Amino acid sequence: MKKILLYFGDYQEKKPILETILSDMQIAYRILTDTDLQQPIGYLLGIQDKAQQEVSQTMHMHIDLMFLDGFSDEEIQELNARMKAQGVSMPRKAMRTKHNETWRLIDLLEEIEKEHAYFQTLEEIQKLLMASSELQMDIYTPDSWKAYESAFIQAYEVLQNQSEPDVAKAALTTLTQAKAALQKR
Repeated sequence: MKKILLYFGDYQEKKPILETILSDMQIAYRILTDTDLQQPIGYLLGIQDKAQQEVSQTMHMHIDLMFLDGFSDEEIQELNARMKAQGVSMPRKAMRTKHNETWRLIDLLEEIEKEHAYFQTLEEIQKLLMASSELQMDIYTPDSWKAYESAFIQAYEVLQNQSEPDVAKAALTTLTQAKAALQKR
């Protein structure tokens, strides 16, 4: 059975819009709250009979998440199109896997946020690398250009090798600083 779990975090204004879209599409969904953060995904989907874990403290995540179970690519595309038409997005999405159905919601959110930040870093590197084609080597001092060129190569290698998040973040910082430090002759 198809089902969607929705956690809105700090984006509660999305809730009525998504409820309308999902109701119109006749998709089963469950709105998750902060009290669900300690619960396993499988339990929240209703596929595991594990008893709820005791919630020892109030937790909150700022991000939102749409967790999909049993959807085809076409169905996801239709859902995304309807959300776009209504001016709402859920940038963080996950699909159910055997691996993640045993995770607690909070652990999944933290992992997705790390991945989201990593891909944003790679996107920023890509933008800086593309923008470098507008730079003209001969108008900058040799030393500042050499530092920039070195940072550029490092950032390019990060993209090619899909380096670890810390390495990617460091490469982005180095490239950004090297670009800012370019000195004209």
